[in-house]
Amino acid sequence: MRKLTMLGCLCGVLLASLALAQAPKPEYVAAATLDHADGMYKCGEEAVFSVTLKHNNVPMTAGEFDWTLTVDGVNKIAAGKGQLGEQPTQIKGTLIEPGILRLTIVRADDKPTWLVPIGAGYEVEKIRPTCVEPDDFAQYWEQQKALVRAIPPDVQMVKAADRCNDKQTTYRISFADIENTRIYGWLSVPNAAGPHPAILTVPAAGYAPYGPGSSWAQAGFLSMVLYAHNYPIDLPAEKYVELGKGELANYRTHGRENRDTYYFRRVFLGCTRFMDYLMSRPEWDGKHLIVTGSSQGGALSLICAGLESRVTAIAANVPAMCDHTGRLSDRASGWPQLIPNKDTNIAKVSAYYDAVNFARHAKCATLISTGFADTTCPPTSVYSAYTVLPQPKRMVPTPDMGHAQSKEYGELSHKFIIGLGKMP
Repeated sequence: MRKLTMLGCLCGVLLASLALAQAPKPEYVAAATLDHADGMYKCGEEAVFSVTLKHNNVPMTAGEFDWTLTVDGVNKIAAGKGQLGEQPTQIKGTLIEPGILRLTIVRADDKPTWLVPIGAGYEVEKIRPTCVEPDDFAQYWEQQKALVRAIPPDVQMVKAADRCNDKQTTYRISFADIENTRIYGWLSVPNAAGPHPAILTVPAAGYAPYGPGSSWAQAGFLSMVLYAHNYPIDLPAEKYVELGKGELANYRTHGRENRDTYYFRRVFLGCTRFMDYLMSRPEWDGKHLIVTGSSQGGALSLICAGLESRVTAIAANVPAMCDHTGRLSDRASGWPQLIPNKDTNIAKVSAYYDAVNFARHAKCATLISTGFADTTCPPTSVYSAYTVLPQPKRMVPTPDMGHAQSKEYGELSHKFIIGLGKMP
């Protein structure tokens, strides 16, 4: 295979996956730093947060603010009022068990305040999942894969002339999925002679489809991009807005009462369809199958690795759907916080859709990331998946990040993918 290059930047699809960006800053803004630059502490060690506030971008040297320390946003362990002065105000706290100590500031001088997110990690690689794998987990998903593979794929593919160039050719593509649905997406094929490694980009939560992964094809990858919903990828933009307000509103919880009716069943099996197709293409090198995504797509990356033993590497940014049962144990659960009011029936169903249980079956290299102040996919849930993954693996933690993508992870994931799963 020819040497891979990347034309200077990350795949636009991967960057576009972060639909949940940081909120706009209001009039009052708080920021904090930790006395350990890496944000890591031993259990029982005191963490010191140094807080500053600005009003309309001017530092405040008088006034007070309300602060709270929690265990990853779930259990309050301390609260109080901080007094502002010429020097940063110090707030101290500790954890005696592995976890995340998160600082929250929401009001200053009784005004709504936006906090630059931050958290301290306590022996985080010792965090263990609360979810338990059902005895028939592997059997169930083998049966489901057999079910979708028994359906004629009915491949429908149309060349997207406006998306092609002299280095790659892109197609709109779809396959038959379970229950008379279809799974849609893009295929981009390098024009240079193969064989080529394959990459599947899986989507973050949302209603509108991504564009094609043509930049990966230009870099020498046989590339596919999946759309999670049962609609074509070339509808008018307003149609996706309409779907998001109507049929797809709260899709993340549709059918969660039964493992055979949950919304993500067809999505997971659609991933199987896409991976099967990539590995059937004559251009595939027969060796490398990489899956990447953020948030919901980070979860789907872990899930693909559990569904398909031939996945060789995954890059999962702030993955969702991890440790659904965390809340049953007064711990943080990942998006979509699937179990309402500690419902025991839905808790049983959730085990078949927990990215942690798929991570237990992965056989590939993994690059994964988390932000210590992520309230959407809390770091406790992400570490729950990380600890059960096989080697080689690498976590990219960012203490001062919420639900986003760090520059460090972006650069490392680029090297990781271009290096075909070699750990950077």
